[in-house]
Amino acid sequence: MNLYLRDKEKYQEGVDYGIKAERALANQEIQAERERADKKLQKTLQGIATKFNIPVEELLEQQPNVNIPKA
Repeated sequence: MNLYLRDKEKYQEGVDYGIKAERALANQEIQAERERADKKLQKTLQGIATKFNIPVEELLEQQPNVNIPKA
C-alpha cells in the first residue's frame, strides 16, 4: 500500500469518526430537549389536574405519546 492510499483511508476513517461523533451529540441534544418538553408537559398537566380537580393519571391516559412517569 502506498502512502497516498493509506492517507486516503485514514482520512475517510477520520470523516466517519467525525460523523459518528456529530450524530451522538445530536442524539444527546434531542434526548435533552425531549426531557425538557416532558417536564414542561407534566407541569402543565399537573396544573390542569389541580385546577379542574381531575386525577393526573386520567389526563395521562388521554396523552398516548407522553413518556413521563405517573406521579
